[in-house]
Amino acid sequence: MTIDETTLRAFVDGELDTQQRERVETALAHNAELRAKVAALRASCLPYRSAYDAVAMPTMPTALEQRVASLISVANTPSSASPMNRRWFIGSAALAASFALGIGASTLLRSTEVTAVAQTPWVDAIATYQALYVRATVDQAADSQARAQQVLAEFGASSRAAISVPDLQSAGLAFKRIQRLGFGDAPLLQIVYLPADGKPAALCVLPIQKGNAPLRMQHIEGLAVAAWQKDGLAYVLTADMTQSKAEALARRISEGGFAPLYPRAS
Repeated sequence: MTIDETTLRAFVDGELDTQQRERVETALAHNAELRAKVAALRASCLPYRSAYDAVAMPTMPTALEQRVASLISVANTPSSASPMNRRWFIGSAALAASFALGIGASTLLRSTEVTAVAQTPWVDAIATYQALYVRATVDQAADSQARAQQVLAEFGASSRAAISVPDLQSAGLAFKRIQRLGFGDAPLLQIVYLPADGKPAALCVLPIQKGNAPLRMQHIEGLAVAAWQKDGLAYVLTADMTQSKAEALARRISEGGFAPLYPRAS
């Protein structure tokens, strides 16, 4: 059993079974660093529900409300070719109100399957999630090299892929955050960048069973979205820029045109 941050958060939230909890407790008894992480996670367990009850929430934009309603309708359709997990859609509605206030949050993207780039339900899901980000979400100190390398190592171990964080500073994008999320049963790596103006950009990487697929451009929720597959990995770049600039950026990333910000994790 790997004692990573996800496991520790589940431990703090009381979501582990008895055997898993006992293993974590044993590890905590012999590891001061893990105990410190648990203490930090417990300190972050704030009374969010009561805080929201005391806040006058803004009205959800009509377009976003219609979008969420449409996605829920698709999720509830038994004949849907790629049904999305209902929990993700409910989370999207809650996140919409949070991001309207400029409050950052993270969630797990869920889907029952990962399809090719030519079929885009999962690309749509990632782009729709990223569209909820505002500058305040990541306008803070960037993740440290130690944290970035830890996340890269964890993703590499679960996906059997060596990934690095591209240094996009020359393209006007400053690295801010890296997270290992989830999409169905697959690990999803999210690397977030902040431009001088506009919404955050994100490069998401997902291990797949299929081979290569050429870059494809879309425009989703006001963002330019580039998606491609290479060497058993699917990539989705979302950016608040013109499609031509996003396409050029995506092609350069796919061709290894940017030096790694941190050493490659294997």
